[in-house]
Amino acid sequence: GPQPQLPLSNIIMMFSLMALVYIAYFFLFPQPVPQSQQGPTDQQIVERQVPIAAINRITSSLESRFGQAGDLTINSTDPTGREVAHGKIDVSSGLFYDLTLSDYRQSLDLDAPEVTLFGFEGAEFPYVFQPYALIETPAGLKPADLIFEAVEGGENGWTLRSTNLETALIEVNFALKDQHLYGIKMRAEDTSGQVQGLVLGVRLLRGAQRDTAGNFARVPGVESIWTARQGLAFFDDGRVKRQAYDQVADAQGIQTAGQDWIAMADKYFMSALIRNRVNPAVASYDYIEDSGYFAAHLTNAVGGQGQLLTPGMPLTFEFDLFAGPKELSLLRAYENDLGAEQFAFTIDFGWFWYFTMPFTQALAWLGDLVGNVGVAILLITIFIKIFLFPLANNSYRSMARMKKLQPKMEALRAQHGDDRQALSQATMALYRSEGANPIAGCLPILVQIPIFFALYKVIFNTIEIRHAPFFGWVQDMSVGDPTSWINLFGLLPFELPAILQTGGALALLSVGIWPILMGLTMVWQQRLSPAPADPTQAMVMRFLPIVFTFFMSTFPAGLVIYWTWNNFLSVIQQIAITRGTKTETEEKKEAELERQKAKAAARKKKSK
Repeated sequence: GPQPQLPLSNIIMMFSLMALVYIAYFFLFPQPVPQSQQGPTDQQIVERQVPIAAINRITSSLESRFGQAGDLTINSTDPTGREVAHGKIDVSSGLFYDLTLSDYRQSLDLDAPEVTLFGFEGAEFPYVFQPYALIETPAGLKPADLIFEAVEGGENGWTLRSTNLETALIEVNFALKDQHLYGIKMRAEDTSGQVQGLVLGVRLLRGAQRDTAGNFARVPGVESIWTARQGLAFFDDGRVKRQAYDQVADAQGIQTAGQDWIAMADKYFMSALIRNRVNPAVASYDYIEDSGYFAAHLTNAVGGQGQLLTPGMPLTFEFDLFAGPKELSLLRAYENDLGAEQFAFTIDFGWFWYFTMPFTQALAWLGDLVGNVGVAILLITIFIKIFLFPLANNSYRSMARMKKLQPKMEALRAQHGDDRQALSQATMALYRSEGANPIAGCLPILVQIPIFFALYKVIFNTIEIRHAPFFGWVQDMSVGDPTSWINLFGLLPFELPAILQTGGALALLSVGIWPILMGLTMVWQQRLSPAPADPTQAMVMRFLPIVFTFFMSTFPAGLVIYWTWNNFLSVIQQIAITRGTKTETEEKKEAELERQKAKAAARKKKSK
């Protein structure tokens, strides 16, 4: 029979269990996304298989041609003409590098440098875009030693031409199509007078370094956080697939990645190669051990085969390069315009993506409307509360009735002692007589769990939260509350040691104002809820607010603000419902009192 315990403990346990299930599913299974169709086939395919290793392991050094003929500048603007990015193209090598995002800075300091997505000169870990080609020789297809020169240019694009090859002329045209989107066209023309095999390709190269344990502890721009899957992302077999950098290196070989797009996706920024629907293409990725580069490729070698370059019939390979912030509205627009299926899923929406994606859109829209993303979080929480009002009412009403029955349940426990069967039967009889149902208080919570985790993912991963201020001391909701009880929340004139501000384990010793407010709202909510019957469980529940206060102290302030506000609204709702909720015994007593009053009034009227 059911034990006479109350819903709050069950709610906490259900949240914890769902969290474990969510995390396990998150890592074991890919996201569910709609099916797609495979790309077109090419009619001009070389019968001989192209050695994929030759595509991915081009041995010529990146520095071999860099800087020999200067560089070109390519600026990106939004529809209003405002600059949003600026980068350079090295003429000799064709490298696209030094791409800087004008709207984003590396820190909150006003003089902080802008975020650099592509870097090469002086960069500890280079990150570049490179065009290349494989030309057929008597020994097979080999990497072409391309030496470019600038032949055409303008404000939004440039054309480079390589004429140093004996058998082919190759051009690369860079053109700005939209903010953070570059259209790139490669063209090859035969100069040998004979049919030959050819592969045109491009790659994103990103430097990395293993630590002493063999892990990639430092990949610039990639944060060590389990809630945001980062690394290679691509669309294959009808769904978005992801590979962390450690997984890419452990694969020890060339891996194909579909025929649509492939991206190097950090938490907030990314670069991606997107095929043009006119041209067939194949994506692949690899870790080049000898040079320490991760590589993401897009080539015209469909099916692992090159194409025929025939005299008088030039070959072209067109595609798009995206390099910028992971803004949902921007990615959705390119997804639709370019036909890049599920391109927006480079943002890690998680298991509950059908909630997370609308919440992300709502957060961006409301943030622009009210001028503060933190206020947008508060408004979204209110809307969710209104939407779930009927379910929450049912839950809180059940909890209120259970709390009112606590004195009677204590009396039953005292009456029956250790006779669990008799206690269970008496408890069931009490529930029936008073119209109480402990399960009714728990079931509605199941509906709220996906919404909770969706908001959790949104606040952790949305670029709109990055460097977004709230009010007062919270100037960046993507990091933890900067205040601390150690210096009395800034009243004492000393700065915290750096080790307490890094977000590590020692940061748990420094708890800010918002985590403390969150803990207090949890205590307040517990006081309004029925306590567990088991003394051990009741003691654990009393310590939970303290545990959560320290645990949440290192979480982003935006998430803590959401949780605190949600607790506060729940408390207000719970107080209102508790005051208006009566057990069936109380309702019968009130009805009987009303009947007695009515009879007395009738007798008084009759006597007159």
